[in-house]
Amino acid sequence: MSNLGSYDERLKIFDWFLAKKELEYVEGNNINIGWYCSDRICLKGNANKTALYYEGFGGVEKKFSFNDIRLASNTIGKFLSNLGNLKISYMEEKKLEEMKDIVLNYILKEYIDEEDTEINHDTPLISSGYVDSFSMVSLLVFLENKFKIKIPPSKATPEAFDSVNKIVSLVNQYLI
Repeated sequence: MSNLGSYDERLKIFDWFLAKKELEYVEGNNINIGWYCSDRICLKGNANKTALYYEGFGGVEKKFSFNDIRLASNTIGKFLSNLGNLKISYMEEKKLEEMKDIVLNYILKEYIDEEDTEINHDTPLISSGYVDSFSMVSLLVFLENKFKIKIPPSKATPEAFDSVNKIVSLVNQYLI
């Protein structure tokens, strides 16, 4: 049974403007339905929320989280890409850029006192003193909670946390 109600009734009130707003679609961007329906939602911190209920024959019931859907669709995408049937580089690049912005905004909000300080994705964070060892621990906790991952202590090094690009590269290793 659908939680959306009658298709015909929904169609009467459907508005593309509202759909674009809900999906945070920017005019001119490529449309990747997998990214919009799973990766984007996971990046917003909802990876473990139920995305799909399955009811099969014989009373079989299963729940799938947005992260389950993301992993499955990315696995299929990677498989097809390896066959040469699909290019997913745009999706991966968009995901990485959004992750970089999330990490950069957190660092600016939590650790940078001066509003006029210029920090970008390549700015040295630890070696220039913007992030100290105590801040690195809280940043690690933020990353693990935000992206629903576990980074081994041996990988959470000052070198790995010395720029937003390095941090996102580290996080990305544990997403898939």
